[in-house]
Amino acid sequence: MQEIKFEDLDVVLVRSEETTELGPGGELIRYVTYRYTLSGFGPFEIRLPLTEDTEENIKNAIIERAKKLELFKKKKQ
Repeated sequence: MQEIKFEDLDVVLVRSEETTELGPGGELIRYVTYRYTLSGFGPFEIRLPLTEDTEENIKNAIIERAKKLELFKKKKQ
């Protein structure tokens, strides 16, 4: 497990896996799926095409999930 701290959130990456699927036009698309916990909540998953598997995109997806869970408000209280 890898622990990451950013935006006042405790993120623990539990695992990642790469898969290949057939796209709508018959092309092969490679995806990476990350399972993680977020400040004790979860586990959650984010799934990105391998071409978009960047640290910035991963962080943005995790931050969006935290906003939906209102974790930023809970941390400030």
